[in-house]
Parts: sequence; structure tokens; C-alpha cells
Amino acid sequence: MKIFNLIAGTFILLASCNNQNQINPQMLNGYWEIEKIETEDGNIKEYPYNEYVDFFSTENNKGFRSKVKPLIGGKYQSNKKQIKYSIIQKNDSTFIQYDALKGKWKDYILNLTSSKLIVVNKQGTTYFYKPYKPIIIDEK
Repeated sequence: MKIFNLIAGTFILLASCNNQNQINPQMLNGYWEIEKIETEDGNIKEYPYNEYVDFFSTENNKGFRSKVKPLIGGKYQSNKKQIKYSIIQKNDSTFIQYDALKGKWKDYILNLTSSKLIVVNKQGTTYFYKPYKPIIIDEK
């Protein structure tokens, strides 16, 4: 029961404190690299290197997310799997609501700027992303 109260309290606090202004869903567009994951109990896993990054494409509050593998030269190789989503804005909070073959779920957008994306899932796990910078090698 204590864990349920902690999770519920966390979501209420996040929803009431942080999204004072509605998030601009267009800022989600692009390539995002995960920096770290923090679980509800405080465990942190850092990601100094990522073989795959997440690509988001949003238009009119609908879009898709897919995993892509960055290649040298600024190109990407897609895994060709797309997860459809909708952006839901409710009571000054913004959610990404996914609709995939394995089910439906939603993540709360805690923060979204040009330099960071922070989302929280219903288990209380927080995902920290930064924009992905492609690897370009100058062959002079």
C-alpha cells in the first residue's frame, strides 16, 4: 500500500508542479539519445554510449517513434518498427499515449526543451534524453 501511495503521490506532484505551460509537441521531433534512467527507488543507470537512438515524428499531436542505428556520416538505419502515439494535454500536463501491437500505455512528459526530454512511465521510472548529435568524420 505504501508503494502505491508513493507512486500516486509522485504523479500528482509531477502533474501539479512542473507543466505550468503546455508543452509544444513539435519540440519532440527528431533524434533523442538516452542519457540515464532513474527508477522509483533511486537506482540510476547511465548510458555513456547508445547503439540505437529514438526518432520521434509528430504532426497535429499524432506521430510515431522508432529505433534507429546511427551510421558514420550522419545517416541512420531504421529497424522499420514504428510505434504510433498521440500527444494528450490534460490539466496542464502532457502525455505521450502509445498504441502498439504489445498494448497501449502512456508516459508523462516531465520536461521538453530543445536540449532535454524527460519522461516518466506509470511505474515511476524516469527517462532522461538529450538530442542526438550525428557522427561526422571530416576526411581531409
